Amino acid sequence: MKIVIADDAASFRERLRDMIEAIPEVSKVIATDGGFDALRQIIVHQPELAVLDIRMPGANGYEILIEVKKRDPDIRIFIVTAFGDELNKTMAEHCGADGFYTKTGHLNEMLNKIEQLAKEKAISERDVWEEIVDESG
Repeated sequence: MKIVIADDAASFRERLRDMIEAIPEVSKVIATDGGFDALRQIIVHQPELAVLDIRMPGANGYEILIEVKKRDPDIRIFIVTAFGDELNKTMAEHCGADGFYTKTGHLNEMLNKIEQLAKEKAISERDVWEEIVDESG
């Protein structure tokens, strides 16, 4: 599973990257610090999941979320923010986010969800390969 992380706080971004890379089913993590670069990385790498901060230089997380969902509605987008108020949560849901997590209160919940998604993808890929092998044998 490929994942793009976009957050302008370097220490948080690197800590999150390290935690996600520890999930065995995650094959690649691309980390970036700004909105425009996040969009570029998502277009280039076509990840299954992007984790976006709301407030970043360039485009904000909502703008990236909307653009990505227009291009590929199957990419899952999680918003992670220090600003976990109801307005931001509602805005994230309205823009099509697949998850909304606060940096201080829900990080473990988000990591558990990422691990679950990665395992589901690994199982799905294994099933496809088994079907190909069965058909060719």
